Amino acid sequence: MRNRFVIISVVLYLTLTTTTAQISSAAKIEISEHLQLIPDLG
Repeated sequence: MRNRFVIISVVLYLTLTTTTAQISSAAKIEISEHLQLIPDLG
């Protein structure tokens, strides 16, 4: 029973870290695109 709890917590931790990594990478891409657009406007 305890083994199952450990496995579930590890899986949840891995999914959380991967989703946060994907969100942060997508945010970085959007920020870099905005930074590229700013000099064009000037």
